[in-house]
Amino acid sequence: MRRAALLLAAILALGLSFAAAGCGGGGGGKRLTKSEFIVKADGICGAADKSAPKPPSDIARVDPTSASVTDEQLNKFGDFLDDIVKHFRGELGDLRKIKPPADLQDKWDSALATLDEALNELSDAADAGHNADRQKFKDKVAESDKHSKEGNKLAKELGLTVCGNG
Repeated sequence: MRRAALLLAAILALGLSFAAAGCGGGGGGKRLTKSEFIVKADGICGAADKSAPKPPSDIARVDPTSASVTDEQLNKFGDFLDDIVKHFRGELGDLRKIKPPADLQDKWDSALATLDEALNELSDAADAGHNADRQKFKDKVAESDKHSKEGNKLAKELGLTVCGNG
């Protein structure tokens, strides 16, 4: 049970981390000052954190990597991960509209690429859940978590305080 709770916490933290640095500088408008950038990004992150999907109660205490997980439960984890991915892809769209200071652009772009990859891996994990592919599910969640941690590190280096705390 504790492992299931830790895995779900990791998945949620992963999702919350996307709020962190998944912001590209491709949006129009003028560049923000560093303080404006931090306030804007952290505001978007905070709002997204509050509305992040929660796991359904019937799988909240289930370890999706255990041998006893049913195909039906794994499919529900796939649905949950689909919701997480959809939610944070939407947030990334909002964050992409932010134009960071020029000296932060490269790190910002790196964070975007890292977190996009984390979302891609999490989407692959959802597909594996729908297909009852336990090993692929486990592997893809682990890969996503690895990318998410790197994105969080970059967000902190950018000076973000709400973002990057996943």
